[in-house]
Amino acid sequence: MSEKTKSPVRHLVGLTAAVLALAVILWAWQDGLNFLNGTVFSELRYLAFAGFVVVFLTAVNKVMDRFF
Repeated sequence: MSEKTKSPVRHLVGLTAAVLALAVILWAWQDGLNFLNGTVFSELRYLAFAGFVVVFLTAVNKVMDRFF
């Protein structure tokens, strides 16, 4: 903790990214699961949602690591 961060804005960007990621995940939970109704994947929709969340959060982490 003795190191100083590159910029105090870095924390604000990270917090904003976390809130936006949460909003996307909540939107996908409410609206995205209905897209699979009536398909052969309707039984696996929660598994597909879990896969989406893992891939999405990994992508957000990679973007944050690369640019901030």
